[in-house]
Amino acid sequence: DSVSLTGSLLEARGNVGKSGKAFIHLTVGVDDAAAGRRTKFYHTQFIAGKRSRQIMLAKVAKFRQGSRIAFRGTISRLGGSEDDWELKNAVFLAAEGAEAG
Repeated sequence: DSVSLTGSLLEARGNVGKSGKAFIHLTVGVDDAAAGRRTKFYHTQFIAGKRSRQIMLAKVAKFRQGSRIAFRGTISRLGGSEDDWELKNAVFLAAEGAEAG
């Protein structure tokens, strides 16, 4: 399923693996006030190249925890939970307090 949603950035963190490949993990929460629950979308973006660590650090710095962020992408359920989804082919759109990534 492809979705377009706006939520709150819960976490943005980066890491460099043993191979030297950098990656960014983003967790976005979308609140459903009527149902009284929060759905979480997890996205991992890999960055290759000689400057991958610098690029990763710059991208993570653009995202501020708690900021509103719009995104679209393909989702698939993680485990058996209805509240946890993996977000693939993600496009992050400019939103309050965050730049497009």
